[in-house]
Amino acid sequence: MSVEFDTTRDIQKTFGIIKPDASHKKEDIFERIIDEGFTIIRHETMQLSRERAGEFYKEHEGKSFYEKLIEYMTSGPIVVMALCKHDAVKEWRKLMGPTNVDDARKNHPTSLRAIYGKNMTNNAVHGSDSLTSARRELKFFFPKLSVEPSLSNQESKEYIQQELNAVLIQGLTKLAKEKPQEPLKWLAYWLLENNPNKPSVESTSEIVEPEE
Repeated sequence: MSVEFDTTRDIQKTFGIIKPDASHKKEDIFERIIDEGFTIIRHETMQLSRERAGEFYKEHEGKSFYEKLIEYMTSGPIVVMALCKHDAVKEWRKLMGPTNVDDARKNHPTSLRAIYGKNMTNNAVHGSDSLTSARRELKFFFPKLSVEPSLSNQESKEYIQQELNAVLIQGLTKLAKEKPQEPLKWLAYWLLENNPNKPSVESTSEIVEPEE
């Protein structure tokens, strides 16, 4: 038994954060992410220390919004995520919606920021704005994860065959026995829970960003 995947486009990895004001909606946001075709490769819930947040946002030190940003990002738990999909950087930013929540609600009402955001800073989620940023941010929070954000078509096929096929076949076999009402959603969550590379312990780190 084998599973065929579309490898006509490059698979990308990108980085995302569920910010403090939306972390209590983690499960709902996970469900939406999965429904949109992303794979959640890693996710960790953590409380950022001021030191760690400052390290992540060092480039913004001295700017007018810096102190407000650090205070906000250390005000509660966040969820950091490594996401995978074709054109992941672009697709994740599209799903997030505009930075300005009012704009998101008016022009992109189904985006995550339109649904869960409150204002420009408290806008629910963050995402890498480029492959370069994705590499840096993934490495910062997931140092043991391969941070090459883009795979060629051949690399994508080889990765799927070597790393994903066995566990997917196991999941499909389980799916056939369980016969859930929503098979695609059931399978997505099963894969999330049975990811062989899933971290065994949730850690404590930090993050976020103002105008992303």
